[in-house]
Amino acid sequence: MIYLKAAVVWLIVAVVAVFAVSSSGMIEVAANREHSGPVGWILETAREASVERQAASIDVPELDSPDMQLAGINDFDAMCVGCHGGPGKERSSAGRGLNPIAPDLATVATERTAAEIYWATRNGIRMTGMPAWSASHDDQSLWPVVSFISMRLPDLDSAGYAAMLEGATGHGHHSGDSGGHTEGDGESHEHGNGADQANDPAVPATEEHDHSTHEH
Repeated sequence: MIYLKAAVVWLIVAVVAVFAVSSSGMIEVAANREHSGPVGWILETAREASVERQAASIDVPELDSPDMQLAGINDFDAMCVGCHGGPGKERSSAGRGLNPIAPDLATVATERTAAEIYWATRNGIRMTGMPAWSASHDDQSLWPVVSFISMRLPDLDSAGYAAMLEGATGHGHHSGDSGGHTEGDGESHEHGNGADQANDPAVPATEEHDHSTHEH
């Protein structure tokens, strides 16, 4: 019984200590300062393990369609370059100010499965600046981006990226946006309600998309 009482006392002390530190203003929240080593390790480990676990049940469609990849590079250029950069393209001013800095997706593609890339793209990641693109894009709009990142991005240099982007005219939901959203301006793109289930994705549509009704 004495041990139980001692445990309760220490629990109360710990709760009070956490509250006191949290409300004191001593915890650093500035984005231009790095996390301490232990905090950074905990956040990174938890993030990677969570994405891996939650992506395990996702059914990945065929991603090697050339049309899908052409749609994907247009959407990548509009949606991802501002924060992550790309071959021959620098991050925007907003992207350079993120903490943690958004990773190079060419490297991510060699380390993460397509399902994991899709899950992160669709759901976003807390405390990183990565948005949940499902808020404005349905699953058919997201798989082409995953196709391009997973299948083509690691092999492209700046010249190859520019050539592929030029040849992608008319493909994808952002076919008229290439080069227009690399400054991370946060403009909205309404492309569906994102209600599709992550473990039951539809086969992505690859036909030309009429974007005249969308605000950019």
